[in-house]
Amino acid sequence: MIGFSGKVEVRSGSVDGKLLGTATIPEMNMAPQKVELKNVMNKQEDLYFVFTNPNASGKPLFGLTNIEFRK
Repeated sequence: MIGFSGKVEVRSGSVDGKLLGTATIPEMNMAPQKVELKNVMNKQEDLYFVFTNPNASGKPLFGLTNIEFRK
């Protein structure tokens, strides 16, 4: 995996909506990452996954192969 690293935020409603959870993804990491979601309401909402790293300078942050939700 080629990647610079970064942060993933899970937000509700929009890319700048309520922050539900976050995780930092280390450079060259291929291990599964967990994001614990907090303050989740019992209603259907769109989820937005926001990937950031202001130091990446246009380089790929990381690859995403799947998303799994668990209770």
